[in-house]
Amino acid sequence: MKRKTGKSPSAGRLRGAKSGVLALAPAIAALLLALPVRSQTQPPIVAPPNAMPPVATPAVPAEPAVPAEPAGEQSRESRILQYQDHIRRLNETRRQAEDASKRLQEEAGAKPAPAAESIATSPTLLPPGMPPAPQPVEPGAPPVLNLTMHSYLQIDPPSASVVVGGVFDTRVLIQNPHMVLFDEVVLVLTYPPETLKLLKVSDAPARSHTSAEPVYENNPTSGTIYYRAEIDPPYHFHGEPLLQMRWRALHATADASIQFAFDPASERRTTALRLGGVDRLGTSESAVDGVIGGEVFIDLPEKTQSRPIYDNPMASLHGGIRLRMNLDTPNPRVGEEAIVSVALENPRARFLDTVRVHVWFDPLLLEAADWDRGNWIHRGINVWDGFAHDKFPFTYHLADSANNLTGEIVYEMGVTDRFIPPDGILFKIKFRTKAEAGENLICFNITPSSAGPATGVFFEGGNVTDYAALLREDTLFLNVPIAAKAPSMSPSAIR
Repeated sequence: MKRKTGKSPSAGRLRGAKSGVLALAPAIAALLLALPVRSQTQPPIVAPPNAMPPVATPAVPAEPAVPAEPAGEQSRESRILQYQDHIRRLNETRRQAEDASKRLQEEAGAKPAPAAESIATSPTLLPPGMPPAPQPVEPGAPPVLNLTMHSYLQIDPPSASVVVGGVFDTRVLIQNPHMVLFDEVVLVLTYPPETLKLLKVSDAPARSHTSAEPVYENNPTSGTIYYRAEIDPPYHFHGEPLLQMRWRALHATADASIQFAFDPASERRTTALRLGGVDRLGTSESAVDGVIGGEVFIDLPEKTQSRPIYDNPMASLHGGIRLRMNLDTPNPRVGEEAIVSVALENPRARFLDTVRVHVWFDPLLLEAADWDRGNWIHRGINVWDGFAHDKFPFTYHLADSANNLTGEIVYEMGVTDRFIPPDGILFKIKFRTKAEAGENLICFNITPSSAGPATGVFFEGGNVTDYAALLREDTLFLNVPIAAKAPSMSPSAIR
């Protein structure tokens, strides 16, 4: 029986969202480009007496409340707010699904770590004074052993451009997708003291998990930072910062790097993430494989105008990098495959270091199929990027997943050095069509959040996405109509 797609609430909301989004295109583009990219919110950290004053964090504008629908025709503002509310509902559904999965893990024996009652402070380690860190995710995932890659450490952002005298921040992040637990963290960092001066250090994000006073040393002569903390109960720290550092650029150079250091002769003075005395950093063969350092480019003030660096890190230049969706298999029928490619266009040769794509689709009409041949990431249901590694040589791989319950695809990749990407296809999505539909919308989710737009291209913390073109050229949405299933031919009809 022919399916009446007009009864699908998902399709109806998308159709209303499309007209509202396109009508408000200039306002939406301005809003997205004004959003901070990595700003997060967190309850304030209590600092001890004589603590350094906290560093001011840019306020993230709150999203307006969704007004009640008027009896008559909806206004443009009401339609776009309705679309944002729709996306928030989808995210809430996804979070509920994830919470249910975590509860099943706990019932199977995973024991979550208790929350710390207070945050320890130390006269040796400089007290918290950096911007608030992201809220930690729920602990308690069981350790996964015998993995090829256990976890890795990275300097975030992986590259930064400043002028002499400029101040900038970096963080030490743990990427631990297998949720391996740690009971000891040792960080040894090196930096060039002749070109970089360390101003402040904070371990506020990790301090609540420490069981004893962390050890912290900074040698400004040799340019060496040493940090060691015991973690009790063991914790995974996936996606969370361990240290936050504030620097001042002293002299012009194109080769100032912040790197992790290893000393095979010293178990106590080498970078490591241990559980029961066993290092879980990097691969089973070498912990050195599990670190990504950071590069700093320092210019004289008068030379910065000739370089493609953005003075305002929250706004892209006109004519930035664009994203586009294309249907590679036209006129799909029910039960057939529909291939959608997501392409990147860089007409003015802009730099990037991070690509974040969040795609929404109607799970009543489409089902994402796993496609991971040669991919960076193989866990779960994936989109396919294995063919594009030469063109887009990403060096850190944060997300590649599809959720057929909520109809979402999340893809996030990056590079450790400055990179001018060519025009080309980032990845392809393989859908299986489920029902007939004259209008079947797939869209980029550009809803604002505390972490910045859900879809965007970024460089050194700045948003370099050309949202104006995305909205003006009507490429925010892709319509994939699905025709009725082809009638089967009976033997008598063939004769």
